Amino acid sequence: MKKEIPLRIGTFLDQKEINFFLDSIPPVPVAPIKLAFYAIDERYSFLEIFEEWKPSEFEGTKLNQISETEKFSLYKFEIGLPDKFKKKCPKCNEEFFESELSGENSQGITYFLRFKKIPFVIVLSNSHFKESDYVFSFFNRYYPFLTRIFLRAKQLGGILKQIENTNMFGEQVYSQDFILKKYYAGKETERHYKKRDFESIFAEAKQKGLWLDNITFRVEEKGRIQLSRDGKVQYYDDFIFSDMHPLIDLIINTYLQSYDILNEANNRRKDGKITSIKIILDEPAFVESEDCDSFLKYLNSYKESDVTILSRNGPFFEASLVDYKTGSSIDICVYDSKIITIIPQFQVTTIPLVNLINYILEEYDGKVEI
Repeated sequence: MKKEIPLRIGTFLDQKEINFFLDSIPPVPVAPIKLAFYAIDERYSFLEIFEEWKPSEFEGTKLNQISETEKFSLYKFEIGLPDKFKKKCPKCNEEFFESELSGENSQGITYFLRFKKIPFVIVLSNSHFKESDYVFSFFNRYYPFLTRIFLRAKQLGGILKQIENTNMFGEQVYSQDFILKKYYAGKETERHYKKRDFESIFAEAKQKGLWLDNITFRVEEKGRIQLSRDGKVQYYDDFIFSDMHPLIDLIINTYLQSYDILNEANNRRKDGKITSIKIILDEPAFVESEDCDSFLKYLNSYKESDVTILSRNGPFFEASLVDYKTGSSIDICVYDSKIITIIPQFQVTTIPLVNLINYILEEYDGKVEI
């Protein structure tokens, strides 16, 4: 990892300015506070692109800068919800948003926290689930300046082991429910509502050849925390933002390892070197011709892009993907039953590369290396 990237980000968070605002986010009944992690193009501030790239359906969205130091910028967003999220009262026939039921002190709030010395952003929302999905979709639309980070299954497992080994949230920590998945070599999803320790979950996932995709664990006397591979943390009950500092440290520093690999590959390309990125799978995924068909179908669903097959022989192939949003070109090849090879070509910056790798990892989870 590059020396200028700090090993921990706690120094960015343990400050009165940020805790004052984020610890006081009012909980909305039945809804957790949600944190979504994004990688950001370091060449731009969000203020520079906010108005120019604002989606038309979010025209009324406003931002206010709440706090700024040499280490971070904090913005509060006003994102109006469309009427489709309103519910009708069966007695009075009036329409209202769920958050309006809880009074003025429990209204939906959205914050945008930008770290200045590391290429990451955290978006916080306390809205109900469908409403917060709409909020996050606003920031998703700022690709290629922003893209959600994605944790590999083994990284998620490593984070849970660290939580347990360091007593990050005390000794009484156990799973309340979890999801195991596998997409290639036979799609499968299992959801378990069991009180389980982490080690037994890892053992079950390994035995069944599945991935840990999502887990909600309970901390005695505090509440619940949910972690998922899609770069989202949700916390309930008596937790506040300050309680999440060590977990945020752990998640970002875990993902920095993946980010640094992709950034280094792209820098080598800029220097005229041909560098490939490999996703090494835990088991063979490309054995039959149908396996190739499934993967190519998945690639063809990548938004605003086009895939051209350059050559193919049974389950193996060479293809080129053009990202129309950025104009970037990336070769994607399979020469081995357990390895997906990605070769950056033209006009590729780190964020589009992160976005594509995350998309592939969602269904073809594996180790990323140069």
